[in-house]
Amino acid sequence: PRLLALDENGHPAGLFWDTLEGHLVDYLAPADIRFGVPAFYATHYQEIIPVFTALHPAIRVEIVPLPDDAAWPLEELDGGVLVPTLDMLAAGLIVDLTDYAYSDPNFDLADFYEQIWRGAWWQERMWLQPQSAVMPLLYLDRPTYARAGRTEPSLRWTWSEMEADLLTIGAQATDKQQAFLDPTRAIFFSHAYNWEVAHCRPGACQDELTPGAIQATFVWYADLARRPGTFAPIEDLDQETRAREMLTRIAFRDIAIWVDQPVKYESHLVRGQTGVRPFPGSERFDGVTPLYVQGNVIFRHSARPRATWQWLSFMSNHNVARQLRQIPARPSVAQASGYWSVLPRPLGDVMRTAFPFTRPVV
Repeated sequence: PRLLALDENGHPAGLFWDTLEGHLVDYLAPADIRFGVPAFYATHYQEIIPVFTALHPAIRVEIVPLPDDAAWPLEELDGGVLVPTLDMLAAGLIVDLTDYAYSDPNFDLADFYEQIWRGAWWQERMWLQPQSAVMPLLYLDRPTYARAGRTEPSLRWTWSEMEADLLTIGAQATDKQQAFLDPTRAIFFSHAYNWEVAHCRPGACQDELTPGAIQATFVWYADLARRPGTFAPIEDLDQETRAREMLTRIAFRDIAIWVDQPVKYESHLVRGQTGVRPFPGSERFDGVTPLYVQGNVIFRHSARPRATWQWLSFMSNHNVARQLRQIPARPSVAQASGYWSVLPRPLGDVMRTAFPFTRPVV
């Protein structure tokens, strides 16, 4: 009561009793949870609701499909599939999940891939229940390599080898051709992470990038971007236009190397002779691939945060993003679903090579 509110007589005030009642209701009363999900995910989440209901009959989950391009009605939802921004955390819109995770005996903290687990934390607090992770890869056009007289890179190629490929291919490119295209920022993160690995003390590298690594990456990019035909100029395009530009250029084989997700492997294969590689490294270190952790949050205004946590905890043990080839957050889930074993061999070789050295973008 002293932490919340006392009345003029020093007794617990109304705010205390309202808060206590809310906690009791959250523990003991049946709950209706509204959970926001991007529309293309909705079916996968609907499939596991009956299993959850059998384990938690007092909790009813309603999946609310939401479009990607619209603002989410956070005040109408208890939680959702969302990677929170710093602005959301600063505004107090997201519930701190640290105490839930460490007090729930059914939430196995040890059964997470370390790099995916780290992606859920900021300033030593857990804001995201990790569900899966997207690991971008490099795709290459084999005929372009052959025309340029370049040997296709190995699984453990270096930044200097990639730069030599870009300069050689770029020098031979026509007006519409470029050597490299990245509609994301993965190449920047990968280069900066690799720079830090080479310059920080062993075991001292942090997930948050240092100013030195960021500056070194901008200098590297600016130097290569001055060379004709190296990087496709898409910096000023919005996300939708970037994606459309990427599809057009790849379809016409105007790009030698590009960044994309593992789920696009087959679609690139059918367009021509396509190879896949991890991000480059150095003679001393394997390449560091940026890892984009996906997960679930509880919104601050939810009247049933503990019931919502039960749903989040349950979801962490299911591979709901299997059709998107996102890596499950838990090794046990990956093994049970056969995630690594069912990947096409060339793709699986690259992902198994790169994944141990991934680093989350926090």
